[in-house]
Amino acid sequence: MKGLLYLINKRLSLKLSFGIMLFLVLIFTVSLGILFIRSRQMVKEEAIGRAEQELENLVERVNGAMNEVEVATNTAEWHLTDTQLVPDSILHYARRIVTMNPNFDGCSISMEPNFFPQFGRYFSVYAYHHQGDTIHAIIEKPYDYFDKVYYKTPITLGKPSWVEAYIEDDQGIVSDDYNDMIVSFGVPLVNKLRSEERVSR
Repeated sequence: MKGLLYLINKRLSLKLSFGIMLFLVLIFTVSLGILFIRSRQMVKEEAIGRAEQELENLVERVNGAMNEVEVATNTAEWHLTDTQLVPDSILHYARRIVTMNPNFDGCSISMEPNFFPQFGRYFSVYAYHHQGDTIHAIIEKPYDYFDKVYYKTPITLGKPSWVEAYIEDDQGIVSDDYNDMIVSFGVPLVNKLRSEERVSR
């Protein structure tokens, strides 16, 4: 009789221990799964939050840069009057715009056809950062800029406008190098006698 009771107790305790162990394993697995899912969700939310913050910062920087270009370009309108529209003063003013705006890659002032007859059909000046603080301002060699997107878009629209990014090197030649990507803001300046376009890029 004692042997039978001992055997029943042994089997009962074994089954009970096994049942408790299965229950604990189940609880541990469920808890681990919940913890993993929650941790994954928290990491994802944090990553999205950081990405959104970085994007907002980037948008603010881009808006600031765009605003800087627009203000400098619109300010130039006040200074380019009929009495100042001579080749030397235009060259000087392009250099001054780049000097006062170190974030600009360059500034181009491109005149309408035959604006200065002594230079022929084309007259365009370009000022740009050469090395460090050095700024070069040149009268560009004649080229057909009238069909270039930075000239044509504002003229066609008849209002200040941003031009979609395009890839050209500093000689105006289409490039394969994304480091040559240019984004331009152009303003057509029109006076009673003539018109000219000035573009900061």
